[in-house]
Amino acid sequence: MRSQPPSKSNPSSNTYIVFSKLMVSIITTTLFLTLFLVHVSSSCNQFDKDSLLSFSSNISTLSPHPPLNWSFTSDCCDWEGVTCDQNNQHVTHFLLPSRGLNVLDLSYNRFSGELPLWNGTRNSSVVVQVFDLSSNSFNGTLPVSLIRNLAEGDKSSSLRFLDFSSNDFDGAIQTGLGACSKFVRFRAGFNLLSGNIPIDVYDVVSLIEISLPLNKIDGTIGDGIVNLANLTVLELYSNQLTGSIPKDTGKLLKLEKLLLHVKNLTGTIPPSLMNCNNLVVLNLRVNRLEGNLSAFNFSGLVRLATLDLGNNRFTGVLPPTLYDCKSLAASRLASNQIEGHVSFEILGLESLSFLSMSDNKLKNITGALRILTGLKKLSTLMLSKNFYYEVMLNMIEPDGFRNIQVLGLGGCNFTGQIPSWLKNLMKLEALDLPFNQFNGSIPPWLV
Repeated sequence: MRSQPPSKSNPSSNTYIVFSKLMVSIITTTLFLTLFLVHVSSSCNQFDKDSLLSFSSNISTLSPHPPLNWSFTSDCCDWEGVTCDQNNQHVTHFLLPSRGLNVLDLSYNRFSGELPLWNGTRNSSVVVQVFDLSSNSFNGTLPVSLIRNLAEGDKSSSLRFLDFSSNDFDGAIQTGLGACSKFVRFRAGFNLLSGNIPIDVYDVVSLIEISLPLNKIDGTIGDGIVNLANLTVLELYSNQLTGSIPKDTGKLLKLEKLLLHVKNLTGTIPPSLMNCNNLVVLNLRVNRLEGNLSAFNFSGLVRLATLDLGNNRFTGVLPPTLYDCKSLAASRLASNQIEGHVSFEILGLESLSFLSMSDNKLKNITGALRILTGLKKLSTLMLSKNFYYEVMLNMIEPDGFRNIQVLGLGGCNFTGQIPSWLKNLMKLEALDLPFNQFNGSIPPWLV
């Protein structure tokens, strides 16, 4: 029996089957890509989402509205009050009226211009605790309405931190902050502010910091400052304040930093200041303070690390009680009228690395240098404009001043030759010897 040849497939039927499979594949792929793209496009930018969630943690829980529907598991473009750009799903803006903002931190940006009027009302749920506009380019005056609305009614117990520093604000600081019963830090330095320190600030006993340096604030430091028993930092330097340091400043027992330099203060250092045994930094440089410095008792300032009394009118000898300040690392007594000799007792200041006593009436340069070589951490020593017409002898041990980097001995009218012991100062970076009467040739080791 003759076998039948295999039957031939219908070409049109075969093509149809291939085409059908191809269409199914295309439709399936298209549907998958469509669903995938829809899913991707519906997800907001992750950085924006994280930022909003961080921001939401500072919204007051006292708001009369229900909690926000913001969560890690949902799309931030679907959140209440949030609007996104449909092209790249970045958040473009959000609006949360009456949500009771707790923290507003706009520091270290490039904002400029004047602050808008603060339109809060007594019944507003805005209860700001932290208000920080520092390090921008804002200018103009601080709106009266801003201070008023931060400090009025129930909100007066909310404000903790207020920072306007490093802008171009001018005009006076308005009163009103005295009503803020839990206010702890007030910073408005590095501006153009003028007028007096608002007197009601001295009523805020919760304050631990007042920092208003580099302004044009005038008037005096009010005696009411001593009411601030919790104060740890008082920075009023580089202003136009006058008058004396309040005599009861020593009642500020928690004070750690007292920076009143570069002003026009007069009078003496109040004796009560010795009670501030937490004081770490005391800077009264460039004022018109006077009195016998050796009469002040430094022995109570056991934590004092930085002392700057330069450019005043103090007299007397180096105060013996200063040597009780064992934590002292930097001391500037330059440009006063201090006389006498450097005492061996100074060697008790083992942490001292910076010492400036230039422009006084000290004597015996050889004795002073011999003693000061014992301060092993000393890196900067300024003794210029003292020891007039003395001879600086070659009597310093080869290992003396092993850590000295800056040495100032100018303006003393020293005679003789440049002493050879200077060549042993292996870490020396700056040597100041002008306005002396050295003779001979310049030593080869010096050039």
